[in-house]
Amino acid sequence: MRYHVAHYRVSRTSPADSLAVEADELPLSIRRDKLALQYISKVAACPENPVHDIIFEPKYGGLFEMKPSSIATFGIRYQDAVKDLKLHPENIAKFHFPETPPWTLTPLNINLEIFPCQKE
Repeated sequence: MRYHVAHYRVSRTSPADSLAVEADELPLSIRRDKLALQYISKVAACPENPVHDIIFEPKYGGLFEMKPSSIATFGIRYQDAVKDLKLHPENIAKFHFPETPPWTLTPLNINLEIFPCQKE
């Protein structure tokens, strides 16, 4: 009986972890990294973005090395991940805003003749 109780104590998880598993969600640390890398690739596609240089050319790295208790900037924290993935901004297709604003385009003419038909 003691073995079962000890085993139960070792394998117990927090309610948040259990709910995340039940909901098919990634652990928060992995989800945070995934979202950060998606954001970094989005910023790489638009060099005009004000944070582009902050992410790909981070400054003050030495300052955060001297004070490990302070939280480093986003670019410094993910600098190693960008290098490990060999994510070079020049290899990502650039995003360009369309010359014609979408609200000035003529609407599409869509034929909805079969729309009233019901499924059987």
